[in-house]
Amino acid sequence: MNIANSNIYVKIFALALFLSSVTMLFSTAEYHERMIITIDGKAQSTGMFVFSFAPENGESKDIKVTIAEKMGENAITKAIVKEFKVALGDAYKVHGEDGHKIKIKILNNSPKFNVEMGESTVQGVSLIIKKD
Repeated sequence: MNIANSNIYVKIFALALFLSSVTMLFSTAEYHERMIITIDGKAQSTGMFVFSFAPENGESKDIKVTIAEKMGENAITKAIVKEFKVALGDAYKVHGEDGHKIKIKILNNSPKFNVEMGESTVQGVSLIIKKD
């Protein structure tokens, strides 16, 4: 075997190692019975939040929330709660708390779930999404 062939094998091995680590990243999602989204700040621009809601063993869906410039934490909370309720229906309880928090929890026999931030074009607002 010459040096050129051994370099090809090294590159193939490195690619296989990379792909296996990427697969592990995407297959280790944690699902929860309760999650909380905390909002901090005031919108300095009009934009949109796109959340990814993924029920365990189900297909994920994007939940889009339009935010207007100068909306504060309370108004942003209400907008997010409204869109989550429309998207999730009666399978999950969604409610605002303390003016800047959104709590989501399963109802009845609904599957556990995960929420992630997909995209944000809103300036001045930060969101923290975590298990409750």
